[in-house]
Amino acid sequence: MKNILLVLLFIVAGCTNKNETPPIIQQICSSEFCSENGAKELINLYEDDNMTNETMTFKINCIVATNKKVDFNFQKKIKNLNKVFIKGKIKFIVHSEISISPQKLTIDQIAEKEGIFTQFKQNLKKEKSINIIIVPHGKSLNGFTLVLPEKFLNYLNLGYETIYISDKAWFNTSTLQHELGHFFGLQHTFGELIKENSTLEKPNGTNCKEEGDFIRDTPSDPNGKTDAYCNYVKSINKNGKIYSPKVNNYMSYYPNKCKNEFTKGQYKAMNLFAKEYRSYLIY
Repeated sequence: MKNILLVLLFIVAGCTNKNETPPIIQQICSSEFCSENGAKELINLYEDDNMTNETMTFKINCIVATNKKVDFNFQKKIKNLNKVFIKGKIKFIVHSEISISPQKLTIDQIAEKEGIFTQFKQNLKKEKSINIIIVPHGKSLNGFTLVLPEKFLNYLNLGYETIYISDKAWFNTSTLQHELGHFFGLQHTFGELIKENSTLEKPNGTNCKEEGDFIRDTPSDPNGKTDAYCNYVKSINKNGKIYSPKVNNYMSYYPNKCKNEFTKGQYKAMNLFAKEYRSYLIY
């Protein structure tokens, strides 16, 4: 069991394929996409209409693991997060004590190294909390969240309460929202594969419940390109159908400056996931 736990704890590379070239338009995350069984769990969960109307409060434990000498302004960051997540009845509070554990490994290097998490164990709070670890920026990753690809009820036993974010991405207005979306079960809007035009969700959305991110009100996303003004550059699938994705969705890979929205369906999905699988962290 110990070995299984160790293997599970450090799986993080599922949303990129080593044989694929990531888009140049922006840095990416490396949070694992759900498995086929995990997709079935999410699809069943999203059919539930029993969103809780009571606000669920989660405590954030911040760990600064970079030598960058700047004011990370945690209180302001959490305040802005609460403005975004309020529609999902999710609220965050920050632990009053900020842990300092400087080290030199970049976020790219940390994502590749199994066992690196042990370096930060001494900074984890004993009480329940979401651990956000700020580490030196690298060349490709903005952040990643340790997630289970299936059997989400195991969160109650195994934990997985950690998000890594680069000391550069911390200051944009979308990466932390993106990673917390993963924390509460959201998948990338384009689905499993990062390659442009590889989404299995049809442009007209007729299979939106089974493909993409399994959420009805997020348009099919081919993970294409935008211009400098956040206008989508038209792309067409092999059958001549035109995609019309939202380039401002937090769970997409469009430029960080473009992203500022979760949909109503995504808020519902996070609410249901938090209630079902993250209830052990609610204050």
